[in-house]
Amino acid sequence: MKEILIINGSGGVGKGEFVKALKRFATVRYISIADKAKSIAKDIGWDQQKRERDRKFLYDLKHLIDEYNDYNYHYVQEEINKFLKKRYEEILCIDMREKEQIERAKADFGAKTILVTRPDVAQITSNPADKNVNDIEYDFTVDNDGNLNDLLLTARNIVEILRQQWRATHKATKPNEYNKVIYISHPFGGEQKNIEDIERIILSLIKDLPDYLFLSPCHAFGYQYKELDYEQGLSECIWLLDQADEMWVFGDWENSKGCFAEIDYCETMHIPYHIFKNKEEALNEGNTLHDRLS
Repeated sequence: MKEILIINGSGGVGKGEFVKALKRFATVRYISIADKAKSIAKDIGWDQQKRERDRKFLYDLKHLIDEYNDYNYHYVQEEINKFLKKRYEEILCIDMREKEQIERAKADFGAKTILVTRPDVAQITSNPADKNVNDIEYDFTVDNDGNLNDLLLTARNIVEILRQQWRATHKATKPNEYNKVIYISHPFGGEQKNIEDIERIILSLIKDLPDYLFLSPCHAFGYQYKELDYEQGLSECIWLLDQADEMWVFGDWENSKGCFAEIDYCETMHIPYHIFKNKEEALNEGNTLHDRLS
C-alpha cells in the first residue's frame, strides 16, 4: 500500500497524536508543508511555541514563501517522490492547511484528506489556515475527544479502509494471468534450511498447479535479513502479501513471530489463508479449487 494523507485541523486538536496512532498499524512518515518556514522561523528567534501570535507569524512567513517561489509545495513534491521510492513506507502524512494547496495535492498525487477535530478545543481564528479548516470536503473525519483507545480504534479502521481500497484498485487493474496468486508463509529466521524447505514445497506445487503463481517473501527479501530491522522487514513482506489472492502457511509456523503477524494481517484484511501440515494437503486444496474454477 502507498497512500498520501493530508492531515488538517485547527491548532491543538491533536493531529500529531493521531499520526502516532496511525503508526501503530502502518509504516508512516509525517511532514508538514510548513517545515521550511518553521526552519527559517527558528533561525530568526522563534521559540517553537504555538501561541496565536506564533501561529499567525508562521502563516504569514509561509505565505510569503508561497508567493515568492512556491517553495513549500515543491518541498512536498520532493518528499512525495522520496516516499514513492521507499518500499517499506506505507503512508505519508502531510500537515497541510490551505484549501488551494490541498486541492492541488489531491489532483497531483491522489492524496486523501483527514480532518481532526476536538470538541473541548476552541477553534483558532487568528489566521486563515486555522480559521477555514471546515471549508474543505474531507475523506475522513477523526473526532479526537482525548480517549486514546478511541483514537487507536479510529486509526486502525482508517488503515484497514485504505488497505482494502488499495487492494480493490490494484486487483482491478492487474492482468489476471494466473488462476491464483499464493503467498507462501513459512518460518525463516535467516536459516538456509528454511529457504531450501520453501523451494522444495514450491517446486512440488508448481508441477501440479502450473496456473498458480507462488510468492516467497523469504526469497524476495531474505538477503536483507541482517540489514533491516524487524518492523521494516515485516512491512516489505506485508506489501508482497497484499499482491496475493490468498496465503498458504507451512512449517513450524506456531513458533514464528513473522508467520503469526502474517496470519493476523490476513484475518484483519479478510485475505483467505490455509494452514497445511505438508505439501500434499496443499495439493489437495489446490486441485479441489482448480476443479471448481474449471
